[in-house]
Amino acid sequence: LFAGIVAWVGGQETCTAGSGQTCGSVAGALTKDHLEKLGLLRALLKEEGVECLVVTQTHNFAWLTGGRNFVPLNTETGNSQLFVDHERAVVVTTAIEYPRMSGEECVDFEVMEADWRHLPRSMDDIVSGLARGRKVEVDTGRLADRLEALQ
Repeated sequence: LFAGIVAWVGGQETCTAGSGQTCGSVAGALTKDHLEKLGLLRALLKEEGVECLVVTQTHNFAWLTGGRNFVPLNTETGNSQLFVDHERAVVVTTAIEYPRMSGEECVDFEVMEADWRHLPRSMDDIVSGLARGRKVEVDTGRLADRLEALQ
């Protein structure tokens, strides 16, 4: 399921999936602002009975992480996603974008990188692994308006 996926924290490889290990890393300390926004989002998820959410929209990603997840300025979705459940918030990105996401845009967040040669499947595989069989909602779905209202 996770062939070719590597998890990184602070520039250090923590595992190589496909070798029988589970990719995972320890996030830095989230700021008070991050924790407050994730708290609001998690309260919404609980209220709506949602276990997992993937944030794909650039404005939602920026609001939650403070980071910019896009290169072109004319797209609504970025090259990175934020997976959120009731315990974790993980940035999922490509190997190409990993240095920028972990070192500049989302330094306080756990970041997992996907093999760019197998996109979009490699990013989907990471999200599936994080979800562990739970249903995953996307920020463009039924929660879109409620998420906008939080901001």
